[in-house]
Amino acid sequence: MTKPVIRIIVAMMAIVPADVFHCWAQDSAPPVPPASAIWRMESAPDQDSQQENFSLVTSAVGNTGATFSLWCRPSLSLYSFVIRDSRLAQLPPDAEVTVAVQFPNQEPVRWQASSRGDGSVVIQERTHQTAFALILTSLKQHDGASVELSIGDDRWVFRLDGFSGSLPALIERCEFEPDAARARARGNQPGRPPPLPRAR
Repeated sequence: MTKPVIRIIVAMMAIVPADVFHCWAQDSAPPVPPASAIWRMESAPDQDSQQENFSLVTSAVGNTGATFSLWCRPSLSLYSFVIRDSRLAQLPPDAEVTVAVQFPNQEPVRWQASSRGDGSVVIQERTHQTAFALILTSLKQHDGASVELSIGDDRWVFRLDGFSGSLPALIERCEFEPDAARARARGNQPGRPPPLPRAR
């Protein structure tokens, strides 16, 4: 490189603002990947209110048709865990089923859940308070691992990478946190547990 060319480059650096060079550097840098590509945010209109319901959803390993989600209904301040799979449609509505939850190097723990008769099984914050609270705590503690869920002969494995990091975004959308005391207070009110949004 000749001396005249060097002088021109130095002169340009003195004239062009530093933030322009910063922008050039940013344009040439690779995009920052998302915190988690495993869990995604979804929303659905609430048929009984003008609010939207939100969920943090992941697909089963090797079976994208099966999903596991943490779902909230802001109109009732209610959270639920939901397992969806077309094979679960054979279960009658409101049937009590047993869900086995197993983390790596641990024995499975079995909890009661409710079938919706539409291919989904629900562990609701209000109806299944202990199960919901302990599963939520375990999911946050095992971030980066996986969890195996089973109902009868049906089994699924879900990766937990990014669940804890994505949870605050769900809470922000719902505008309330999972809370056993609140769920108990709401549970004292009469009436059947509210329906989930229809599967897409």
